Amino acid sequence: MIMCREVLVSELFNFKPQSPERGKVWEKIAQALNAIKQKCTKDHDLKEKELDLRKREVELAVDRQAQAAEQQQTMMKAFMSQLQEQAQQQQSL
Repeated sequence: MIMCREVLVSELFNFKPQSPERGKVWEKIAQALNAIKQKCTKDHDLKEKELDLRKREVELAVDRQAQAAEQQQTMMKAFMSQLQEQAQQQQSL
């Protein structure tokens, strides 16, 4: 579809078949199509990089949440241990 548009815009059929001018028009069409392909490829690469970055951010957020949960568990164990010690001390009085 893009190639058809390029052919129409370039007015390719205004030149004699197999003429040097028509060959130059075909070269311009090829360059235009290659430029579009390169832009699409660059856009695709950027999208992939953005997705990879988002995945990494999600992974880091999950890791942070896991670390926070682990710290809370450690603190809870320490508090429970202290409470048990205090309870034992109260019973021994």
